[in-house]
Amino acid sequence: IGNAPKCYYPFTNLRGYKVTNSTVKLWGMEIDLERIDTLEKLFQSEADKLKCIISYETDSRLRVKIFDPNSPDRYEVPMNSVHSKTGHRMQYILTITQDLFGFAVSRTHEATSTIFNTTMEGLMFSDQFLQLNM
Repeated sequence: IGNAPKCYYPFTNLRGYKVTNSTVKLWGMEIDLERIDTLEKLFQSEADKLKCIISYETDSRLRVKIFDPNSPDRYEVPMNSVHSKTGHRMQYILTITQDLFGFAVSRTHEATSTIFNTTMEGLMFSDQFLQLNM
């Protein structure tokens, strides 16, 4: 596509994941995702189901972990997760889109100050390939 790098895949509103279940916890959220299968897979190893765990680690930091729950042998970098204590006044607002999964993080004191936004295009998740569009 024009001058786009070879690793770029064009957006279609039919590619990505949708939220099938969402559970709010004191420390964050657990979200189940299912691949929107209206188009054939670009990679044979694209995951059909994903899990997203969002942890509120401090009042100014959150952690987003997206993984394939059906691949338990996948290596993960060892990392301690620090869940926030209840009662924190978060300095950010988290917004989740359902039909075409994405999330946005913005500052509470600046409503128009978006820090991170993946809601514009679909997520692709495969062995050795992850595409989060911003």
